[in-house]
Amino acid sequence: MLFFKISTMYQNKKHFSRWSNLYRPLCSVAVLCTSLLVVPDAAFATGIQTTSIRTQQQQQIVVKGKVVDASGEAIIGATILQVGSQSNGAITDIDGNFTIKVPAGTTLEISYIGYITQRVKAQSNLNVTLAEDTKTLDEVIVVGYGTVKKRDLTGAVSSVKSDVVKLTPSANPMEALQGRVAGLDITKSSGQAGTGVSLQLRGNRSITASGKPLFIIDGMPGDYETLNPNDIESIEVLKDASSTAVYGSSGSNGVVIITTKKGEEGKLSVNFNTYLGFNGWSTLPKMNSPQRWLDTRMEARKWAGTIEDDGTIYDEIYQDAVNAGHTIDWVDAMMQTGSTQNYSLSISGGTKKTQAYFSLNYSNEQGQYTNDEYKLYSSTARINQEITQWFAAGMHMQTSYTTQEKTSSDLSQAMRANPFGTLYKEDGSLNEYPVLEDNRQVNLLLNQNRDVYRNNANKFKIYLQPYIRITPLKGLNLESRLSLNLNYNTTNKFVGYGSYQFYDQAGTGALNASKEETSQYTSASISNSRSWGYSWENILTYNFKIANNHEFTLTGVTTYSDSQSESSSSNAVGILSNTYYWTNLAAAVGNKTVSSGYSMGKSMGFVGRLNYSFLGRYLFSASVRHDGNSKLAKDVRWSTFPAFSAGWRISDEDFMESTSDWLDNLKLRIGYGETGAAGIDAYDSWAILSQGIMGLGDEQITKYSFPKELSNPQLTWERSKNTNIGVDVSLLNNRIDLSADYYVTNTTGVIWKQNVPATNGTFDASSVFQINKNIAETQNKGLELTLTTRNIVNRDFNWTSTVTFFKNKEKVTALGEGAADFIENGDYTLHIGDALQSYRAFKITGVWQYGEETDAAVFGKQPGDLKVEVPNMKKISDGIWEKSFEQEDGTWKTNQYDAENPYSVNADDKQIIGHKSPDWSLGFQNTFTWKNLDLSIYMYFRQGQMFYYEPITWYSSSGGAFPSCFNYWTPENPSNDFPSLNASRNWRDDQYYTSLAYVDGSFFKIKNITLGYTMPKRLCSKIGLTNLRVYGTITNPLVIANSHLLEDYDPEMGGGLDFPLTKQLVFGLNLSF
Repeated sequence: MLFFKISTMYQNKKHFSRWSNLYRPLCSVAVLCTSLLVVPDAAFATGIQTTSIRTQQQQQIVVKGKVVDASGEAIIGATILQVGSQSNGAITDIDGNFTIKVPAGTTLEISYIGYITQRVKAQSNLNVTLAEDTKTLDEVIVVGYGTVKKRDLTGAVSSVKSDVVKLTPSANPMEALQGRVAGLDITKSSGQAGTGVSLQLRGNRSITASGKPLFIIDGMPGDYETLNPNDIESIEVLKDASSTAVYGSSGSNGVVIITTKKGEEGKLSVNFNTYLGFNGWSTLPKMNSPQRWLDTRMEARKWAGTIEDDGTIYDEIYQDAVNAGHTIDWVDAMMQTGSTQNYSLSISGGTKKTQAYFSLNYSNEQGQYTNDEYKLYSSTARINQEITQWFAAGMHMQTSYTTQEKTSSDLSQAMRANPFGTLYKEDGSLNEYPVLEDNRQVNLLLNQNRDVYRNNANKFKIYLQPYIRITPLKGLNLESRLSLNLNYNTTNKFVGYGSYQFYDQAGTGALNASKEETSQYTSASISNSRSWGYSWENILTYNFKIANNHEFTLTGVTTYSDSQSESSSSNAVGILSNTYYWTNLAAAVGNKTVSSGYSMGKSMGFVGRLNYSFLGRYLFSASVRHDGNSKLAKDVRWSTFPAFSAGWRISDEDFMESTSDWLDNLKLRIGYGETGAAGIDAYDSWAILSQGIMGLGDEQITKYSFPKELSNPQLTWERSKNTNIGVDVSLLNNRIDLSADYYVTNTTGVIWKQNVPATNGTFDASSVFQINKNIAETQNKGLELTLTTRNIVNRDFNWTSTVTFFKNKEKVTALGEGAADFIENGDYTLHIGDALQSYRAFKITGVWQYGEETDAAVFGKQPGDLKVEVPNMKKISDGIWEKSFEQEDGTWKTNQYDAENPYSVNADDKQIIGHKSPDWSLGFQNTFTWKNLDLSIYMYFRQGQMFYYEPITWYSSSGGAFPSCFNYWTPENPSNDFPSLNASRNWRDDQYYTSLAYVDGSFFKIKNITLGYTMPKRLCSKIGLTNLRVYGTITNPLVIANSHLLEDYDPEMGGGLDFPLTKQLVFGLNLSF
């Protein structure tokens, strides 16, 4: 298939002219067949008799002609259409010739991929020369503080247009970029309504600083999470330091530049977009059925030999419940089919001097649980006004208001809960303790009643960005822009009488107790936060040419930002009435607490940049930014970040002329840049002395103490040095486009805590002080590929494919002098040579089997127990093993172990077994259009990641509640997945049982499939429309995990369970008039 595509593309190239006699008969047949498919009416026109009076009266002429390119080479497969006809057309043959019969005076349209379409008057002999369409290379790419043509780009920048963003129906536009930008890792781990995505560009570089890229909307910081996807014109992702260094510390993790739509000169345009969808059909591991729950318990007792003397009456009661149908499907009872809906209206237009754009957007997402809801109201306004020929002004405003109802979900508990009992009483009310013979399991449906539990969050955001632009001379441009922002958030929570939390804490005694006796189990809280600030930027740009071959662009920028935030919260215990919610905290009879906080920060930067182009062939860019940040102490808060890049358009060289018929563009890029991150919070450089109370005998005295983590005024920038080498290739009239980048990023001065010697004092009797220092180092190496192919291009049918590939290798290269080999960092472990988010645990290699008794005894185990790989330990013979230990002097000592002298596995035997970030990811998009139908299929691969999968730890040697797909060991089933099902043995007694929960999280999924239909223009015009499209999209229709332990689970959730990802079915409408 690939050979066929490439050979077809090459047929019209002079590189193959010497084979023309050989290929001529074959190509003639191919062109004829294509003609029959593309223009069937024309192909049979001469063989059809018509009685049309109009055709008989209108004079017909036969047009014979030839289509060539600028070099005179014949173009095979060019399309010739009669303008105004839906069927009459022809296609050029192997020599570029064509024949078509049309009415006299007709206009013909000649087109071919990669060339500018022409319209000419029909005449008997017609020779047409098509000019190459260079719009792909002339496409304007938005970069930091300016724009550049794609042909002149020297950095690593990926661009995504609005048509791609709109393929994913979502209130969050970043979901549409998953897998579509090489190097940008995007995951959505939760199906909770309103939940966003996690983003990481080119791997983790810092231990403490955020890895989130900087988002710039129309030149200034903005809120991408609430931005209407229909308002987006393009998204550019700046990946290498030569592109991001102009943003200083803000751009240390990459920059995402979003350009929104603006008004255009001409007729007023109105666009309405809407979709309605259904969320559900979650993939969750299927738990043992109630009967299977009982059967596994009986099987466990069978292998333990305790069936007769166990005598547990509960199982008899549970069996009676199963027989009577008194069982509970907790997951089915808790979950529902959710919904999503969106309505977007935009109006745009303008005159030569004034252009305006305005949009309104409403989105409502109902989750899979009752009271799981997210609503978004947003608006975008943009106006540009040319006041004089040299002075212009404008403004961009983005506002949003969101409300989110958060349910109290514990799906993992629901899946493990005993399935015996009744959820409802005879009167239809909820049964507070629904499980038979178990007064510990509270009904998980109680919080569906909003009178007993509420948790909501409201957010209001506004971004106002006015600007002025002065152009006093040709090529000289001064733009001054201001960005004002205000964010206000409030969160209210109420836990009342009758809620799940109430009964869970109060116990069954609350059923008959008074409110006063149980008021301590009710509570309410209010949290408010407000942030505001502004950024002011001045950008001076001068573009000029010397001798028409040397083009220069000089850019100077000043930036200043000031941000402040404050917060307050109130909490009260003992809310005597459920009608109060959080509105009357003063009436609470229990403890009341109040807290508040304040923070501020300032930054400033000065930027200079030079762009140079010689003949459009040799390209060079250099920039420097001097950045200051108030988070750092006075003596270290300023730093300078240089960058440069160069490009060479090899395809424009004279010695490449022989390739011009098949090579459209070949450009080599190289860049180097430095960026910095102030990876600390505000005031971390300040010495803080806390005041408290301590008891001394019978007295309380005031004490003063430093926090456990001491301040360090010498903390400075984490500095990343990035080298990027890239190549851009376009082939066969841009039918094939390839962009490849290889990068190395070394980050020094990474902030990490270090213990302070006890000789300087200790924090308390059991722990020493710690201090943050710039002591660690990390490295990232990676490869990025983006390949776009236009596989089939003709009048009725088009097929385009895009593949994005990203491979990254990250590792810690230093952790400071005297650091331990393995350093725990939350859920992860830091170790030189391994990824920043690595997992350290025991390496489980299976289950001891019959026939391995003597070897199992060396470790104090028997068949049916978990088998662990011990580092530096090897088998000498059956029942005899040796382990080597490194001594303090660097020598090695070997000990021998057997059944009489067994080896005890301990914490020192843990290993680095995997890491959170993927080794590589791949996105594969196929887009098909046939006449007015379009079909898009997007697939996504993510490989080489690991996560902790909690359901594995649910497995019990005594049977009961665990996923039915788990394959456990018995004498009759020698599985290597799970240890023995034996009630006399508890696998949780092994200290390494949780290590089995670390699984390979690699997966493949079809992310979405979209089928659409666009009404023909002539029909739209009849009903006063300019465009009408309807479509349907299904999301996550297929998920395949690498690990068989993840059956019925979507690995994109990263081990989480409470809010599973859903499949989604959406129907939408795009309307323009």
